[in-house]
Amino acid sequence: MKATEMLIALDIDGTITDMDQRLSPAALRAIEIAQRHGAKVILVSARPFFVVEALSIYLGLGRDFIAENGAAVSIGGRRFLWGDISKARRALAYLRSRGLRLSEVENNRCRIGDLAIKRPPGAEGAKLAEEISRVLKEGGLDVRCHDTGFALHLVDGRIDKGQALLRFARILGVPQEMVVAIGDSDTDIDMIVAAGIGIAVGNATAALKKVADYVAGKPYGEGVLEGVRFVLLKLFGVRE
Repeated sequence: MKATEMLIALDIDGTITDMDQRLSPAALRAIEIAQRHGAKVILVSARPFFVVEALSIYLGLGRDFIAENGAAVSIGGRRFLWGDISKARRALAYLRSRGLRLSEVENNRCRIGDLAIKRPPGAEGAKLAEEISRVLKEGGLDVRCHDTGFALHLVDGRIDKGQALLRFARILGVPQEMVVAIGDSDTDIDMIVAAGIGIAVGNATAALKKVADYVAGKPYGEGVLEGVRFVLLKLFGVRE
């Protein structure tokens, strides 16, 4: 195996950034190290397609990325919609018809794959996510509610970060065992499980840590750097 055959997928919010949404210098260092050893690094996020595109370009990762919880993807600058946003819109209308008072996030106007809903802080946000999931299931709608901790997302039930990551890897010709995913929240569980090696940063949720192959001792970007160093040592005997 060679590092040039490896694909490393990084979540954005709470992983390469902190809770104040500041990009971590340690995460930049992790990206530089991974690229220097020939690994392909991509962003996998719930953020809008055009936001992820801009960040990916400025980080030197090009136009290969997964956005909107796997619903909107770019490969070599070519856009793919793997999720149907019209299903999310119908789900939102249904939820409101059932009496749920839901406010959309302002950036929905530029979303092309999923929809985001404003999330109450703390336990209230988690409670709302559970209520949304229950109503969607009762209504027989093939739409999932993802709680990122920053917002609640309505996504086509046929797609998630994990399915999108494996589909992306197949297109690039990367075997599953050479796919690495690093994340922090429950919305990253699908890709952590799907990847050959799933890594949780130190600030990750208990649920994510439970399914991860490696749990970093450090949070946010420092945890990403720790995770990249762990993978290089485990797979290739490289110390950084």
